[in-house]
Amino acid sequence: MSETDKYIDFLKWCLDTSLDRPNCIDTINWHALLEFAKSQAIVGVYWCGIKKLGELKVNKPVDDDILEWMATYKKIEKNNLKLNKLASWAWNNFESENFDALILKGQGNAIFYPDPFSRTSGDIDILVAPKLEKTLGTLSSKDEIKKVIRYCKNIFPEGKACYHHIGFIKKEGIEIEVHYRASWLNNPWNNKRIQQFFYSGFKDSVSNKIELPEHMDLIGIPSWNFNLIYQQVHILNHVTHFGIGLRQIVDYYYLLKSQTSNGQDFKKIIKFLGLKGISESLMWVLSEKLGLEDKYLISESNEKSGRFLFDEILTTGNFGHYDKRFLGVFQFGNEYLVLKNSAVYKNVDRLIRDIRLFRYFPSECFWEPYFRIYHFFWRLKYNSR
Repeated sequence: MSETDKYIDFLKWCLDTSLDRPNCIDTINWHALLEFAKSQAIVGVYWCGIKKLGELKVNKPVDDDILEWMATYKKIEKNNLKLNKLASWAWNNFESENFDALILKGQGNAIFYPDPFSRTSGDIDILVAPKLEKTLGTLSSKDEIKKVIRYCKNIFPEGKACYHHIGFIKKEGIEIEVHYRASWLNNPWNNKRIQQFFYSGFKDSVSNKIELPEHMDLIGIPSWNFNLIYQQVHILNHVTHFGIGLRQIVDYYYLLKSQTSNGQDFKKIIKFLGLKGISESLMWVLSEKLGLEDKYLISESNEKSGRFLFDEILTTGNFGHYDKRFLGVFQFGNEYLVLKNSAVYKNVDRLIRDIRLFRYFPSECFWEPYFRIYHFFWRLKYNSR
């Protein structure tokens, strides 16, 4: 068993400690495991499992290991407390300004974790639209988007709008991204369908409110049905654009375990929206690698594409930061040409990714160059005002 196999085997147990303890615990390197957990942004998940191990007779973590794990977890916990406060502020701010609002991902996902402070948090994503009763339903989706962008630019003129969100103010070092579209797909026909699904799902979700941990304020989050589709699209975009870590997969694991589909057939919806490929890949990873029971799966699984997705997860890590396959450095004799972070590098990297992923996600990869060109002109239009 490779070291990575040990980490995944132990992760499966951390997610469900009712299972028999894996034998890998006897030989696992606790410091190396921490580095792996950091690269996948799931330190808190592992730490919750480590605390349940009790007294080990073999391969007990030494004091330095424990202190290192505890210190990392405490940072995650502290950041979650801050994010909860800021998510509440952001949601209440837009609600008071006559917008309906939902907190996407992040703190809305953390509530599904057994320990809501164990999730590695990032920035704040909030989906907003003008309140329906204030507009009397007269605004089109384009008008609503323009209204959100105007509001954000009035407060934060430096904010740059892209197809689905605009940069907003930073509070306490945390970025707030304001979404007028939850996400997108490159294929124009699938994108039209997914936007209709999100638009309808948003209006159905505005009454879905939850209380944050530690008795903090209420926030609105998407409905379970909305999240099932939205987070698949989010995962697909991560995979096809820059890479993905286990954090998003664990998010989906806990989302699925939070309730069952009650007999609702999501397979037709998933196929209609063009998500069959990513859904079947994701179901395989969740069931075969993370041990999710079949009763929670919402589509068929595909081993071939699932193995590919899992390899991508291990190779790229969180947000693709650990992908070393194309570093953008070229050598000509004794001279080096460094393209990393340049526009040329990003476009070449995207094309290489499209070619590599085409076999498994053909629709998104085929239409990606088209969408990139369309998006270029979209940004020019909406950022020139």
